[in-house]
Amino acid sequence: MKPNDLSLLVHFDALMQTANVSQAAQLVGIGQPAMSGALARLRQVLGDPLLLRAGHAMVPTPRAQELHRRIAPMLAAWRQMTEDRKAFVAQEAARSYTLLATDYAQFLLLPPLMKTLSELGRGIKLTVLPTNPIKSLQLLETNQVELAIGHVETPPPSLRTRALFTEEAVCVLRGDHPALQEPWNLTAYASLDHLKVMSGSAGTFATALAQSLRACDVDIRVQCTVSSYLAAPHIVRTSDMVGTLPRTIAEAFAPSLGLAILPLPLTVRPINVALYWHGRHHMDPAHRWMRDQIGATFAQVAVSQSFAAAQHLWQGGAPQAKDEGITATGTAVRDLAPLADHGDRERRIRLHRKSTLRQLPGGRSVGAS
Repeated sequence: MKPNDLSLLVHFDALMQTANVSQAAQLVGIGQPAMSGALARLRQVLGDPLLLRAGHAMVPTPRAQELHRRIAPMLAAWRQMTEDRKAFVAQEAARSYTLLATDYAQFLLLPPLMKTLSELGRGIKLTVLPTNPIKSLQLLETNQVELAIGHVETPPPSLRTRALFTEEAVCVLRGDHPALQEPWNLTAYASLDHLKVMSGSAGTFATALAQSLRACDVDIRVQCTVSSYLAAPHIVRTSDMVGTLPRTIAEAFAPSLGLAILPLPLTVRPINVALYWHGRHHMDPAHRWMRDQIGATFAQVAVSQSFAAAQHLWQGGAPQAKDEGITATGTAVRDLAPLADHGDRERRIRLHRKSTLRQLPGGRSVGAS
């Protein structure tokens, strides 16, 4: 490669990130014809087609993937050394962000976050799209979205993560369900019809439950499967089904819908919910600022133990981002570790509860059998 061809490395990086000539041109800030010309020159210099059509998409060749694996870290290091390190001032900025999140995460995050953003002026804009269990990681890799909230068992090395909170599952029944008059145990749980929620990456709850049921050699009958965690409590309210839901959602809706919350009568691993973004944005001050706002908001929402508490939080707005833990006391305690960015490793957030309660309508609680 000649010295004048070194600028093609930037074009090559963009083409590998997006696997799309038009999107790569937008990423670099040039026109599509110029990017097409750069791809033609790269193919000539490297002696490889680099991108091949597969149906309606373009996919990198094995040689292109190997070259990009070697080149990308060097380009990232160069950008970090030469980028503008000016502080991001939200009140003066005009910046748009795109975030992937389930309805469950949107319900927890957006009311307090948008209150804070609206107070900072009209220059900060946020677009939130639903997660997709197949395409979410691809959208981050190709720079079509900047942030995603969810749970990824093994994120690729190109992504950075920031732990938000740890969520556990509970059982939800309508308040006058006959099962509430009987001992609550695994046999009682398995005998009921079940409502299952599969919603993007949050479908991990259903996956974790299925794994635990198999380990106990227990089968359940799923009568209804939905894609919305927010719809689930309303469905439970008008049926004899039991829903296995994130505790935060259950506690938010139980008082207003007259639902009973019972402990899950088998061990299911908690789900670590995190924020994900591509390494290309890691050093961007504007991007870091939004990550801090999301992290601080979730830290505060995570300690809410009822819909009334959540409403009180929303009225007060999201807290200012701080790199420190937040602890709340009450019938349950969540002890959050510092929420700093941590790249390759995820900081676990510990969730401790003083006791396991059966919560009945009207605020009455009794111990589980």
